[in-house]
Order: sequence, then structure tokens, then C-alpha cells
Amino acid sequence: RPVCPGCSEFVLPDESSVNACGSVWHQEHFRCAATGVQLDSDYHEHEGMPYSEKAYFDLFGISCSTCGEVIKSDALSVLGQNWHPECFICQSSGLPISQDAEGNFVDWFEEAHMVYNKHEFGKLFGSRCHYCEELVVEDIRVTTPEINGVVVERSYHPECLRCIESGVVL
Repeated sequence: RPVCPGCSEFVLPDESSVNACGSVWHQEHFRCAATGVQLDSDYHEHEGMPYSEKAYFDLFGISCSTCGEVIKSDALSVLGQNWHPECFICQSSGLPISQDAEGNFVDWFEEAHMVYNKHEFGKLFGSRCHYCEELVVEDIRVTTPEINGVVVERSYHPECLRCIESGVVL
């Protein structure tokens, strides 16, 4: 005969019972482990104990890094932080981070644990290509020529770094 975890008494066949959390409970003893509120079939389990939804997420939920609300369904975990997928936005523009056809987030960059889309990251932290003058954000090629005795740092896209004399891409 099963023993009710709520009262440590046997659960008899003619008694109302609930099968939950790997145990059989007397119906009246199936309560939230945090608040004591009687539960029905709508509960969350943690370490073999039942919790109401509110208590469960208050105690064990993770908060979204953007909105601060508890994440109750899919969570995106990046850079040691958690987001609702819809809250994974550029910290500068507030625009959503782009996704590819499979739903993967693409063209996002991180600076000081802050997330940026490619355009905003380039504006804030990128440099201009010495050859084409467009923003260089990723796969940067840097040269440090000496001009009139001064070392100058120049950034290039890979396809823009060329030999000055022949024009051949290096």
C-alpha cells in the first residue's frame, strides 16, 4: 500500500487520491510545498514536491534579462543571461535580433554583456574600411603602416585588403 507524503499514512483503496510527483497522495494532502494551498492537476514538480505555478516560478523561475519577468516557457540562454526569445533585442535600437529560416538568431554581437544587432554594433564599436569606407564589424583585417614616421592603424574587409600596386586581394 502506498504511503501519502503529506501525512505519512497509508492511502487506502477507497480513499480519494492523487498520483503525482512519483507518489500517491490523499487528495486533501496534495498541497503546494511552499504555500500549503490545495492543488488540483495543475501543478509543477521540483525535487519530488508539488508547487502551485506562482510559487514554483517565484522560487525556481529564471527572469528575463530584458523585461525582468519570469520565463515560463522557452528561454534563450546566452552570455550567462536568459531571455524570452521575443525579448532578445538590440540594446541600442530596441529592434529584435534577426533570425534565419530555422529560427536561429544571427548577426548579433556582444559588448560588455550587452547584445547588439550588426548595424548598431558597427555604429558603436566598428570601424570604417580604409578601402571602401563601409563599416567593418566582423572578420576585420588590420594593418599598421608607418606614414611619415607615425604608425597608423587601418581596418579592412577581407576582400578590400589589397596590394596598392597590383590591386590583388591579399
